[in-house]
Amino acid sequence: MSSYFGNFQPVQKYSQTILSQLNTFNIMTPSDPKPLSPTQIPISIDSQLTPTKAYYLLHHKHTTSVLSLTPHLPTLYTPTEGLSLIAASNLATSSGEPFPPVLYTLKKENLFGTHFTAKDDKGIEVAEWKSPILSLHMGTTQITFLHPDQHSDESTLTPIPSGMQIEATPTVEHHEVNGEMVQVRPVGVGRRAEDFVKDGMRYIWEVERHKHEHKNLHKVIHAESPTPSKILIASFAQPSPHSKDGLLVLDSRELDPLTGILTLCAMLESRIAEGDGDEQSVGERMSNVPVLMM
Repeated sequence: MSSYFGNFQPVQKYSQTILSQLNTFNIMTPSDPKPLSPTQIPISIDSQLTPTKAYYLLHHKHTTSVLSLTPHLPTLYTPTEGLSLIAASNLATSSGEPFPPVLYTLKKENLFGTHFTAKDDKGIEVAEWKSPILSLHMGTTQITFLHPDQHSDESTLTPIPSGMQIEATPTVEHHEVNGEMVQVRPVGVGRRAEDFVKDGMRYIWEVERHKHEHKNLHKVIHAESPTPSKILIASFAQPSPHSKDGLLVLDSRELDPLTGILTLCAMLESRIAEGDGDEQSVGERMSNVPVLMM
């Protein structure tokens, strides 16, 4: 009997060590509350997308250029017509002048596509993301922001699409914090939704059920209440579900643009890696498109 209890103590210590490691890696234990799935959170009746920024993602081989189309926002999105992907594609791939400025350049740093870096228009690395294959975090993409105070974005004097009623006040935008990390995690079946937490708020990228080439970003509000809801803060349209090109419009008063762009790209990359499509994109099929690399 004494030898039995004598052997029990190391097992108990080993169990405590495992629990400690689980907590270190932020893995849910049975006592942790399980977040609601995206389908369980209704859209707020007051939810209406009022974007302040517009971007076009142009993919070519191992590089994605993020072009600023914000000056053209009124022609690229309206509440009644939605996103105008054709108009955005024409602007982004036209050989005419002036060519839309490249705000960010995302580059794949390894063969497996598990490590990406993002540089701003000055060539300064502003973020990186890693999506380890062999890890307790498999399926999760970790984004780390670097020197966010050094990168530049467009002017905050943003045109508003016709039909939208917004007070003429200075735009208060969200920004990244140096060294901050954001984890993008799959939620639901088939990676049709991925969520992340920023500044204590939960955000969810969701693939439209019957239009997989359309993806929407929702912000969860009243998360602590018994009846949380979500509002639409960004929308993305691509030529096909397996393309990495596309038009993104985003409300920068609800989320900083760089976080919105990188979390979207992480979702697109993971879906292609999971077999949602191939690597080919519109940008790769157009030899006359100028590609700017920082």
